[in-house]
Amino acid sequence: MTPVTHSAATLHYFLLDGRPRLEPLRVFDVRRVLWGGRVVTFFALGTSHAVVVEKGDIALTELLTCAAGDLEAHVLEQRAVGIDCVISRAIDSLRYDCQLSSFELDAGDGLQGDFSEAEQLIVKYGVGQGAEEPMTHIGWRIEGAMLSVETLHTYPHEGRGVRSQSTFRLSVRPNDTEKEVGSTKRRMRE
Repeated sequence: MTPVTHSAATLHYFLLDGRPRLEPLRVFDVRRVLWGGRVVTFFALGTSHAVVVEKGDIALTELLTCAAGDLEAHVLEQRAVGIDCVISRAIDSLRYDCQLSSFELDAGDGLQGDFSEAEQLIVKYGVGQGAEEPMTHIGWRIEGAMLSVETLHTYPHEGRGVRSQSTFRLSVRPNDTEKEVGSTKRRMRE
């Protein structure tokens, strides 16, 4: 296996149509939640992360990694993370927005959002030799049809950090509204 350089300078963002092959990345921790009839899986991958939103055979994946390899999924967006940017996409009934920012580390850097302990995943990636450990911190919050995800990746040996702030929004389809209205009218007549 080729060694991976864990660096903010080599970090890349991917938005993928499908569930990627995460090898050769090492999965340190995983959490799954249900949201809007979908399964959302959060992967802490050392100094990287993946968020996979799945419904049946359909998946949308946000991936930040220093070692992409063969992802085996269709790439919708790809960016080097060194430059701040905003990505917005509408995919079927899902609206996706992500803001990526790189910054100088300061003591006490953490997630900016308010997430309960149960809505967080924190992994430190040991580098040895007494150096401060890089960290991946993921927070998520579900508010009805919206899923908010914030990640923080630290690279103390470089004095750099990378933050992603993403929202996934479910849109209401016209057929869903008609079903709701139809059932309300029936109840009113009964």
